[in-house]
Amino acid sequence: MVKIRLIVAFALCAIIEMACDNYDKFTDSPSAELSFSLDTISFDTIFANTPSTTKTLIVRNNGSEGIHISDIRLTKGVQSPYRINIDGEALADNITDVEVRAGDSIFIFAEVTMPTLPEGESTITDNLLFTLTSGRQQKVVLTSASLSMTPYYNGLFVERDTVFSASERRVIYGKLGVSKGATLTIEAGTTLYFHPEASLDVFGRLVCNGTYDQPVTLRGDRLDRLFKNLPYDNTVGRWGGVRMHPESGIHQLTCTDIHSSDYGIIADTAAVIINSCIIHNIGGPGLSLNDAEAFVLNTQVSNTRGNCVEAIGGANEFVFCTFAQFYPWEATRGNAIYIADNKAISEINEKTGKVRVDSIEMPIRQMSFTSCLATGYADDELMGSIKNEQSRYWFGHCVLRTPEVADDATHYGNIVWESPKNDSKEDQPAQASKQFVTFNTDDFLYDFRPRKHSIGTGIYDPVDALSYPYDRLGAARTDTIYAGCHQPIVE
Repeated sequence: MVKIRLIVAFALCAIIEMACDNYDKFTDSPSAELSFSLDTISFDTIFANTPSTTKTLIVRNNGSEGIHISDIRLTKGVQSPYRINIDGEALADNITDVEVRAGDSIFIFAEVTMPTLPEGESTITDNLLFTLTSGRQQKVVLTSASLSMTPYYNGLFVERDTVFSASERRVIYGKLGVSKGATLTIEAGTTLYFHPEASLDVFGRLVCNGTYDQPVTLRGDRLDRLFKNLPYDNTVGRWGGVRMHPESGIHQLTCTDIHSSDYGIIADTAAVIINSCIIHNIGGPGLSLNDAEAFVLNTQVSNTRGNCVEAIGGANEFVFCTFAQFYPWEATRGNAIYIADNKAISEINEKTGKVRVDSIEMPIRQMSFTSCLATGYADDELMGSIKNEQSRYWFGHCVLRTPEVADDATHYGNIVWESPKNDSKEDQPAQASKQFVTFNTDDFLYDFRPRKHSIGTGIYDPVDALSYPYDRLGAARTDTIYAGCHQPIVE
């Protein structure tokens, strides 16, 4: 037994010694080569003069002997827009004498800041060259495309009537402000790109003239991806949002897409007409109306960390709207609809540090929701704080995900109460997340057009259908009409 143990021990030592010998052994054979996790490092399209996200390249030696890399460099050298870091060392002109032992690897990180290119050019390609001591050369291609744009590094304050057209790409750093008495008109097909913390603050008047085919888009300025399946544009909090300050003009937003911001629209004692718009994927409230006067038609407000729509006081009318509260980024979220005739105001006592919360009245002069769909993850997506029994609010011909309210014909009429207990029942109309065309929580992709036979089928006010015969995307409301801002697609 002792002899067997000794033989095994000697064998193990021999194997370990051989492994150590191979580990320390390097080859200059022309047949030795490196392997790469990527043949080409492709960056997403980015704006000129804007840093990209970081890409990772793994360089492996799958051989039985080590490989010496005598030189690593970019073909364009210091003129290259690409930045390379190799195992923690930044690549300036070149890096020499890099060892990759047998079975080992090195990590390379790449970034790019694209310069402003001459007209007609949009891409820059470079090669990351690896020269081995054997003389063999290997390369990895780096390629990126850029878009030209007009940057407003110090923000922009519009002090007279101004028109933004689609002929120019504008990236806003800081605030885009509209002075009292001035009107900012944004024409069809225009996209405004906002840097993080940038926002649109309106003290004058905002007019967005989007069309079904050429909407106005307000979004963040990242064109690349956070992960392979996740564009930055599908994440929240990429920019501030739109704020309409008190006593500003009558704002008109038509076919306007606001997404991926900290808040959607906040209207404080302002008048606004919102027609065929979408407010989606918001890190705070979607549409916040504080003692405002709003007419909201054919509009979708969806996936907001705060309430999709919160209407506090004022005079507000909602027709053929979809409020879908399926915020995916955390479990704590607001409701599809929140209404109130009062607002909590907190004040900190400077001496004691205690917070005092008071409630101020914000009377509801008129509030109505007709032909609307309000749904979400929660069992109850309709919340509020109504202290005055005389407050005038009305829900008619709607689908509401909330427990049935019995014997209240003053505030509810012709309501379909969406019940969570029926979500998975095959004999019930599709409801909650199952009633929509696309509901992909893995890739954060959503299309809130209804499937046929969803719970909103045939739920609408006939007067609304006659007055507004087209949905948010211009589809005709014919034959069967659905609650919410969309008609179903042809399946």
